[in-house]
Amino acid sequence: MQTDRNWLIGVGLALVASLFYAATTLTTRAVKGGVKPDVLSTVHCLIGCIAFVPFLDVATLQGGDARMWGWLAGLGVIHTGIVYVLLYSSYPKVPTTVIAAAAFLNPAAALISDFLAFGRSITAMQGVGLGLILLAGLGVNLGWPFFFGKLRVSPRNF
Repeated sequence: MQTDRNWLIGVGLALVASLFYAATTLTTRAVKGGVKPDVLSTVHCLIGCIAFVPFLDVATLQGGDARMWGWLAGLGVIHTGIVYVLLYSSYPKVPTTVIAAAAFLNPAAALISDFLAFGRSITAMQGVGLGLILLAGLGVNLGWPFFFGKLRVSPRNF
């Protein structure tokens, strides 16, 4: 029973995280006036740092070795720094539907990277999820109808 409860908590936290991610995307698209992507990325990272201070476990960080700090610095500089600046610079130029479809590629890329870099196998459920992510992304970009709805215009034609 505890596993089911933890699973539900995990699903709930994932849903909350997706709402925050959507809010970040929408606020980024709404910002006008030539705000540079690096400034926007820094502001969002500072907001995230403030939001996560209550969850900080200083004791764990103090016991870390140089390897741990290297991974942490790499995660901060590469993912948060470079990737966010690239994402934020592309948001004003890309339709929202494409941004939404591309956001689903993050978990797929994480699973594939985990498999390639660390040799972790992908479970059957994760494989089904990967297939659905790729199928949904393809459907959005090619303008496939949702079930029996009207055929939409492809986002590339906007």
